[in-house]
Amino acid sequence: MRELRSETAASLLESESPSARFAWALAACCKAQLRLTPVREGILRLLSEQSVPITIETVSQHLHNGFAETTVYRTLMLFAGVDLVRLIRLQNRYSYFVLNAPGKRLEYLICRRCGSVAELPTFSAVNRIDERISSAHGYAAVYHEFGFYGICPDCRSNEQETLPITKLPARFTTGPSSRNSNKL
Repeated sequence: MRELRSETAASLLESESPSARFAWALAACCKAQLRLTPVREGILRLLSEQSVPITIETVSQHLHNGFAETTVYRTLMLFAGVDLVRLIRLQNRYSYFVLNAPGKRLEYLICRRCGSVAELPTFSAVNRIDERISSAHGYAAVYHEFGFYGICPDCRSNEQETLPITKLPARFTTGPSSRNSNKL
């Protein structure tokens, strides 16, 4: 699969346009000798338009032809097997998929509650590490998946509205003055 991530392909994708990523994905399918079915083409088109990883459910919802989720899953796993798509398993038990286009870095901020994903700017220091590891060990197509985890603003605001007050009332505080005066 070295051909899928060649320098020539990387230079074609410098623009990061969805059409360039889609063209790369179609060419990669041909090189991997994968037949292009309507499901496969639809999934590749959708993934080429995304800047962040998406779930199987999201893919299924965007494919308006009523394809079964199992068909979508098998197709995504087939693509992952030929290094066309990356499978990213996150802490929140969801699996995400992203097009494995050359030069595409995976650096995200992920909500631990709802699983929303936001793309982070590329960290040049981390990218230089990829290059050093590649040259030092002779590996090709070295990549990393870099994620920060937190709670998004929407979940924080929902959490504040729905969570009960966790502070104990003053009569339950401990200390020298409260031991004798606050009897239950």
